[in-house]
Amino acid sequence: MAGIEATSVALAGGKVFCVGGDSNTASIIFEQCLEISYKLNAQVDRRKLRDPSIIRYRSGGYIMARSAENIQQLIGRGLDLIIIDECARIPHSSVWYESLRPALTDRKGGALFISTPVGRNWFYELFQMGKHPDYADYESFQYPSSSNPHLDPAEIENARLTIPERVFRQEYLAEFLEDVGGVFSNVRSRVGARRQTTRTPGHNYVIGVDLAKYEDFTVIAVIDTTLGELCNVVRLQKEDYTLQSQRIIVEARRWNAPVCVDSSGPGEPIVEVLFADGVNVIPFKFTNASKMSIVQALVLALEQEDLKLLDEEWLLQELENYQYERTEAGNLRMNAPSGKHDDGVMALALAWHIAQPLGANVRPQVGRRRPIAVTGTGYQ
Repeated sequence: MAGIEATSVALAGGKVFCVGGDSNTASIIFEQCLEISYKLNAQVDRRKLRDPSIIRYRSGGYIMARSAENIQQLIGRGLDLIIIDECARIPHSSVWYESLRPALTDRKGGALFISTPVGRNWFYELFQMGKHPDYADYESFQYPSSSNPHLDPAEIENARLTIPERVFRQEYLAEFLEDVGGVFSNVRSRVGARRQTTRTPGHNYVIGVDLAKYEDFTVIAVIDTTLGELCNVVRLQKEDYTLQSQRIIVEARRWNAPVCVDSSGPGEPIVEVLFADGVNVIPFKFTNASKMSIVQALVLALEQEDLKLLDEEWLLQELENYQYERTEAGNLRMNAPSGKHDDGVMALALAWHIAQPLGANVRPQVGRRRPIAVTGTGYQ
């Protein structure tokens, strides 16, 4: 639809920008325009196709692909139409208000903003303007993925069952969610696991370890994958790495279990000690993306009732306090609030990560549920 709109304006002699947060995003609608233009063969000025980011027409109109990463490319031109794709992922509103909006003034041009919601940022503010009677020049539209007749409803239902509720609401229902909010919901309803002090014959176990940094705690979380229960948890503080290593080795042998360890920074020497002692250790490096991945898998496990928790008040509070927040760059991250701890959350997430026998995209075989492979072609 955006490609047809842009091409129509350019064919009539208009000046059009297709803008994205980066060059790849900017090229998506631009390539649609190029395809439409070639189907209209005679309209394209083929003598001026040397720049791969510009389509020129014999009418004098043109379509340019531009990245919001390069502000200088966005200023100084009078435009008839600006299309911004995935604009909620462009972190700074200045791209629109200071660079693009002035370019529409002398030609009284229009703009089309397209995006999946990403919190309540400047795209949300524009969307609200389209619903307010004081802004007659703005109009807003909101459609869930189910309104697309080309998507299989069974695929959408599969996604609803196999990704966290918050992700589904944003990516499939097109809902604007709060930037800051609780990651886990109804935590206390998942209490019901039985504490174990030794392994039960015939049961399988996994261990997740989040290592202490400064004033934090080292937490060792043990999951009985046969029952789908957090069956034991150990919390240590202010112990040197030698003692921490020995404690992890003791737990690994007690439960005869693989151990997933935070290997970021100071965790690396502990991983080496565990390897040397013959522990089945699985190092895990934390990045914002990897952290999001394993925490969202844990969120899903609790939402789908695949995992029961012990009645450990400190752990329940950590889960309840754990929150989403938006960075200055516009990225979403998960963290404990200032002054709070998340060591138990991360140890539990690491344990659940390896409780899934075929990897992060497969539901674990616990309780009454069978594994379900998650495949798909993307959210849109």
